[in-house]
Amino acid sequence: MSRRSDVFSLEDLYLLQRDNDWPTEAFTKPPYSIDWQYGYIAQGYVPTPIASSISRIDFSNDGNLQSFRSNTTTPRYDPQGTGSKTHGYIQGGATPGVISSTERFSYANDTASTVPAGSGTTPRETGSAVSTASYGYFGGGSGPLSSVDRLDFSSDTTAMVTKGPLSQARFYPGANGNADYGYFAGGGPGPYSIVDRIDFSNDTATASPKGPLSAPESNTGAAGNRNYGWWSGGTSNPTTVYRVDYSNDTATASPRGNLETVRHNVNATGNQSFGYICGGQPVPVQSIVQRIDYSNDTAITSPRGNMTYSASNFVGMSAVENGLPGTPLSIANQGVGITTTGASVQFGVGKNVFSYPYGYFGGGFDPAIPGRSSRIDRLDYSNDTSDAPTRATLPQGIQYSTALGNRNFGYWAGGNTQPGPIHSSIYRYDYSNDTVNTTTVSTLSRNGRGFGNTSNDNFGYFAGGDPAAGPRVSTVDRLDFSNDTATASPRGPLTLARGVGASAGNKNFGWFVAGENYPTYYTFIDRIDYSNDTITASRRGQINVAKGVPVTGNADYGWAGGGGAPGEISPTSTVERNDYSNDTVTASIRGPFAQTMGGEGATGSASFGYFPKGSTLHRIDFSNDLATSSARGNFTVTHSSPAGTGSQINGLPQPLAQILTAQQLSGTNYGYFVGGLANPASIYVSTVDRLDYTNDTRKTLVRGGTTNTVSTAGGTASTSYAYFAGGYNGSSPVTTISRLDYTDDSSSPIVRAYLTTAFFAGTATGNNSYGYFHGRAPGAVTLIQRIDYSNDGATASPKGPLSLARWAIAAAGNQNYGWFGGGFNVPTTYSRVDRIDYASDTSTASVRGSLSVPTQALAAASNASYGYWGGGSDTSGPAITSRIERIDFSNDTPSSSPKGPLSRERRYLSATGNTSYGYWAGDGPPAAATNDRLDYSNDTVATVSRGPLSAGRYGLFAASAAANANPQ
Repeated sequence: MSRRSDVFSLEDLYLLQRDNDWPTEAFTKPPYSIDWQYGYIAQGYVPTPIASSISRIDFSNDGNLQSFRSNTTTPRYDPQGTGSKTHGYIQGGATPGVISSTERFSYANDTASTVPAGSGTTPRETGSAVSTASYGYFGGGSGPLSSVDRLDFSSDTTAMVTKGPLSQARFYPGANGNADYGYFAGGGPGPYSIVDRIDFSNDTATASPKGPLSAPESNTGAAGNRNYGWWSGGTSNPTTVYRVDYSNDTATASPRGNLETVRHNVNATGNQSFGYICGGQPVPVQSIVQRIDYSNDTAITSPRGNMTYSASNFVGMSAVENGLPGTPLSIANQGVGITTTGASVQFGVGKNVFSYPYGYFGGGFDPAIPGRSSRIDRLDYSNDTSDAPTRATLPQGIQYSTALGNRNFGYWAGGNTQPGPIHSSIYRYDYSNDTVNTTTVSTLSRNGRGFGNTSNDNFGYFAGGDPAAGPRVSTVDRLDFSNDTATASPRGPLTLARGVGASAGNKNFGWFVAGENYPTYYTFIDRIDYSNDTITASRRGQINVAKGVPVTGNADYGWAGGGGAPGEISPTSTVERNDYSNDTVTASIRGPFAQTMGGEGATGSASFGYFPKGSTLHRIDFSNDLATSSARGNFTVTHSSPAGTGSQINGLPQPLAQILTAQQLSGTNYGYFVGGLANPASIYVSTVDRLDYTNDTRKTLVRGGTTNTVSTAGGTASTSYAYFAGGYNGSSPVTTISRLDYTDDSSSPIVRAYLTTAFFAGTATGNNSYGYFHGRAPGAVTLIQRIDYSNDGATASPKGPLSLARWAIAAAGNQNYGWFGGGFNVPTTYSRVDRIDYASDTSTASVRGSLSVPTQALAAASNASYGYWGGGSDTSGPAITSRIERIDFSNDTPSSSPKGPLSRERRYLSATGNTSYGYWAGDGPPAAATNDRLDYSNDTVATVSRGPLSAGRYGLFAASAAANANPQ
């Protein structure tokens, strides 16, 4: 079936890909382009002496460096600057008088004039700034100042507000941060080594001192990613680069590789991979730009070109630095079909426009020859029950080689050749042209076979192995994909010499699992930190059985499957999972395989792992890895010990069309309202109503019914599925957990698992990984039950508890925390709000600021910054309310503030929403179909009525893929 090819939505884009019906004509930048892959440098000292310029760095072409974009309205130097996902903000500075005004420019239209934004509470210069997705924080400055002002990006023409101060007044600090914290480091007049941390979730408190810089410093430039911050180019040590590890921020910041030239009064910007140190002094002021490679930050910075003008004391900003939440893909310069540059692009198969949905197995032993195989066979993930055809060949037959790769190329290295000895050659395979045979591009630093191996998008690591002669080794070689014709360079070794190990990793670390130094087999796991890969790997946890074992993984876990036991005798069917977030513990037993598996190769996608056995491929479902593996397609000829790789292993970043699955594309457009009681006579219903956010004036559409007719269950969702748990079926509470598939929502949700304790009068919230459920069981309880979406066939696990037993609560949250507000326990109605920290969810929930009035039977919705609690009863009697109260997630200790209200008094309703709106649906008894919408950007205005439910209901429950700040 043909689809329109002149204009389409994101959902259409997925469907076109699925149907192999991509248009072949050129398209220009669509309006939904995201993740602007640029950095901006603005204003500062120049020889004239004040600049008004805004210049742009193209991260995808950084040797060409900067282009002039526009001028600011007010020339200024020593300002503070930071950015949101869509705009850059330049605040304060001197003209030469110190000012408090702010100017905003749009990344999407960066040649346009700047416009005024909210002014600071005080004139400020020589300070610094950092931002989250929702707010910008401007702190320090001449005076010196300790004050911090916050700008709300959602209402950025409103004046800033004062938040908690820094612990010490100072000017010229440098600032970095991630999604949870901001770090202000160094500064004058000291200079100081102090590093202050602002907790964004409690930003009225004074910043807390953390681990200092290793030396006093001032006038630095700062850039960073989600995990680390780098400060460089200060007045005291002008070539030193300091790195703060956010996960261990009480430790002293460590010196890294130096700047190539002496500089201070620099500024910086960057993305998640690189930091760009720009301009600076000594006099005359500089225009040079140097780049820090975050994955190799012990090396001296590399020159990248020059700014459009020489300057110092300016500001830098970017939409993709620090902890700003990115899309699953940073799009520019990755050959995908959606760009943010405005350039025309081609869509079509074979045009390198999306991640290649294939796994490749190459080499091994071929009994048909007999001898070593040179075949490369391709597994199609979208059709994995079909046979895997041969696509190309290696230069010669190879056994016991190893394979890894990034999104564009696969690399095979080492092994026994046919004929010939163990070798060191590295062969490259182009996924975009996979019928062409591999080419020899480089060599390892030594001959070998049976390496452990893993990679991120920039580097590949080959570890340990069996050399041509002598014992096993602990050597680790690194291949730089950007310069893959150079010989691989030795890095820090493993903790112990071994071969026949295997490995997996993510963008930050590689885990090397088990292996042998025959006749001894090991169980331990070594971890390499890519950002500090010259040191010896660190010993982490272990697997349960000593063996040589194949491994594959995604961004969060590694799965080790099968493998030979000590003495190379009995293969096993065991599957073990290494949790990267808790990697010091012994791996957990999953699976098993349907049959015993030897030491074959492995590859996988973000969702599945594939392990060969003879001619058959066996698949592990990562989201249900306690289940027995399933047999999928076959090789056309039996492989023994092939090496596997592909463009989707190890959590490699994926282009939009590949990451946005049908579930995500469909789910984020809809809210689902489920079950409840209807008229007449309070009949229990199983109806699933779907609200279309893009057309919300239309009556909700009835989709598939639930498997249980229940009321007052809890509902929450990931970007792939919605989950509903508990409820009352008319005679008793239930324990059922049901899952709704967004791509097939006309079918009934299926039962996946069960709660540990039945409940009703329930509520739920969660993030994209877990759902947290609470309810009456049968009396008031504090118990929270958690569903792990990656293992949703397992029984829910007890978490929490809440600080106080009650029911008829409403819950909402973001990706880090869940807030449970209100509730009832005979005879008392409560205003209490408890907060669960998802990172520490076994701890008792902390009491935060309360609702303004005790309320029960209410409903809540949220975005990343705020939660809204609406409707309900003020007491156990008939005092029904239309009130909406807002909790500021970044400052949740004060009492909630009044917003809205709803269009009328309502209770036993349900709520969900997306990033822009919250929807409150249902009412009763008697049952009503009312549906109100609150505009988060204008939340003091009363809600407006939207399309009603398909029929009147109360005691219903709701979920949406777009709720709780799930990634969109």
